[in-house]
Amino acid sequence: MAEILRYVDPNADAGGDGTTNGLTGANCAYVSLNAWEAATQQDLTDGGGDTARVVCSSDDAGSTHAADTTAVTIDGWTTSATCYITIEAASSHGGKWDDTIYRITGQNYNDTIKIIERYVNLSGLQIRSPAAMDPGNAAINLYTTSDGAVISNNIIRNGQTSRTGCYGVNIHWNNSGTYYFYNNVVYDFIGSGSVGVVLGEDAGITSYLYNCTIVNCATGATVRVTTTAVNTYIGNCTTEYSGTIGTRTTCAHSSATSYSGSTASVAYTTDNFINVTAGSEDLHLAAGSALINQGTDLSGTFTDDIDGETRPTGAGTWDIGADEYVAAGGGPVIPVFMHHYLHNMGR
Repeated sequence: MAEILRYVDPNADAGGDGTTNGLTGANCAYVSLNAWEAATQQDLTDGGGDTARVVCSSDDAGSTHAADTTAVTIDGWTTSATCYITIEAASSHGGKWDDTIYRITGQNYNDTIKIIERYVNLSGLQIRSPAAMDPGNAAINLYTTSDGAVISNNIIRNGQTSRTGCYGVNIHWNNSGTYYFYNNVVYDFIGSGSVGVVLGEDAGITSYLYNCTIVNCATGATVRVTTTAVNTYIGNCTTEYSGTIGTRTTCAHSSATSYSGSTASVAYTTDNFINVTAGSEDLHLAAGSALINQGTDLSGTFTDDIDGETRPTGAGTWDIGADEYVAAGGGPVIPVFMHHYLHNMGR
């Protein structure tokens, strides 16, 4: 089994084949994620099987990166649990939106990233919905045959404030299969009927919402009885949860509503987060945050936080939300993305 590795960089010249991270020449990076997808879609299961990995914005020599402004649909592939697609960032965003590194904003009236194929991993990306959206559009939309997706360590934000019925992440209504969402930050989906994370409307969907931070949305999460939420924080949303959840363990939210498995009234303020100003959020935990050491150890599934910092092991040592608090001088950041681990465990 081989890995098919390609590169994407919006700073590159058009026409490259993506086999290097260069910015010019026939072998330079693809200019967009859409260009990579159109050129490389294939059957990964044939000839003994392969995996596909695309690294977004690999020119880390200090240039300012242009945004990827073309919507992309992952379709036309054949995948399996061992022959999967990984789309990841070359540079860590460090848990806070960064306009100098890779980010994808898509096109008006389109999903920014539409996933139709099974077994697709999105890891460490910055994904923004476009400035204009139709109801039902999403920053990440998972369609009918997209089960096996692992969405981790991403920042997902709204590109506008007034559009109604739009989503950060949406598992399409007639979907099925298993989906993992962990270490993601989702915010600002505030238009009427908009939702941070929609975990499906079909009984065939099993979803896991682990260590996510969802704030400033009309509804934080739409859930089903087959949804398991652990260590997730939902704050400053008109409605935290819509629907009936199966299991909620060591979660938190900012209202006075009582939910089983949750600690109510952890305020969405600078007592608990670095910056809660809309449009410039920094959702790292503040020193003394009420979310520190209140979570469940999930190290049998993943071991990092959104920054790539290693979470500790043992009961009462994990923090709630996407960020694991590390005091100043607490050691270097070692990125650890666990998409391969989840696949190898068979999920």
